Amino acid sequence: MAFGVSVGLGRSALQAGLLVLPFAVASLSTASNSYKFSARFGRRTVQGGLAAMFAGLALVLLVLHLTAPRPVVWDLIGPLFLAGLGNGLVIAPNQDFVLGSVPRGQAGTAGGALITAQRIGAAIGIAVTGTALFGGKNGGQSGSAKLMPSLAHTAQTATTVNLAFVLAAWLCTFGLPRTLSADRTDGEVVESSRSWSPTISGSGEPGPGLR
Repeated sequence: MAFGVSVGLGRSALQAGLLVLPFAVASLSTASNSYKFSARFGRRTVQGGLAAMFAGLALVLLVLHLTAPRPVVWDLIGPLFLAGLGNGLVIAPNQDFVLGSVPRGQAGTAGGALITAQRIGAAIGIAVTGTALFGGKNGGQSGSAKLMPSLAHTAQTATTVNLAFVLAAWLCTFGLPRTLSADRTDGEVVESSRSWSPTISGSGEPGPGLR
């Protein structure tokens, strides 16, 4: 989003960063308290978070459609904030639910496998959405007069692709345990899982240690 605003609309890096700041703030606010929700509501926390992300991205798509060919980017702040709230309810609790049934002795290995899967998924997602956004014939002509109309269209395509990914993730949540395991609910944290938590946090994805 920030890259598209900077390249397509010619906005400064500061303006592009300010646009996505509400998403980051909202994510932090819910992620820091997400364990309370996941302990009480179980996997419905993750499902609700994904639903909020889907709604936020759907509103982004609506704004892009209604304001094309030159989107009013500040109208995206509200939808991005909503999507950020959902994102915070997904990232941190997801670690607990995925690793909750893993034996303590295998928690480190399972955590490493989870990180690897996340990185592969992120790479695929960036490749697919990036191709949808900049894969058109005018996608590489930064600053050209034809770029903005083209980008306004491809941004809608890329957002639709993101919605499909979020929907697929929501369907996958039905494979998660309904509730956290008893030791997680009591507030105990597997020590070996803490060893990989900083790695996740360092990449911008809150780990279990954020709670």
